[in-house]
Amino acid sequence: MVVCFLLLWDELIQLGLELDKHYILSMYPNAWPHGSPSKIYRVEDAEKALGSARRILEYVEGEVEAYLR
Repeated sequence: MVVCFLLLWDELIQLGLELDKHYILSMYPNAWPHGSPSKIYRVEDAEKALGSARRILEYVEGEVEAYLR
């Protein structure tokens, strides 16, 4: 059980780090040295970010649901 939790925790950390990239660039558009984020982002980037956010939200909703039982 502990190993499963640690693997899940590692996955959630990696997903959060992936989302951090989008947060920083959206808050500080001049942080990207290669031009405006609007010229760099692709549909695939947005889809990956949405998938990461959904996975984190799925985990949190499960934890809240388990807590409320």
